[in-house]
Amino acid sequence: MGIISSVLKSSKIKKLQRKIAPKDGATAADVLAVFMDPSRRRKHEEALKLYLDLCESDDNVAFVMDQYDLNRSDLDTFFNDLAASGLAGWTKGHYVPLSSIAYGEPLIFLASVYKNETYSKADAAYQLTLYWNCDIPNGGLIQLLKEGS
Repeated sequence: MGIISSVLKSSKIKKLQRKIAPKDGATAADVLAVFMDPSRRRKHEEALKLYLDLCESDDNVAFVMDQYDLNRSDLDTFFNDLAASGLAGWTKGHYVPLSSIAYGEPLIFLASVYKNETYSKADAAYQLTLYWNCDIPNGGLIQLLKEGS
């Protein structure tokens, strides 16, 4: 992926994340309000569909999906489980549950966690939060998998 396409992808991701994810500091009532209002829920679902389309169209994500025999439903499961964990929220401009399915290394980590049960879902959410907070460097999630096996 070239630098221009990488910047374009990042821009699209951030725009869609702001439409899908709860605002930083949102309460449970704020999140519930989205799903209680049919219009807001429809917009949320449409944005999530576009986000998943974007993920699947990315060469790196498509490669990981092929290597780990993942499908769109798996991406949706990863997102929903991370969001439901309550451990993975916004950090450094990334909504952890969404960014983690849009890039190769965190997606490999998630696929491995789910396929091999190397970490609990809560531990995986915590590790991904550390990753997006830059407390785990690039390549660090893969190293954790190697150490855990």
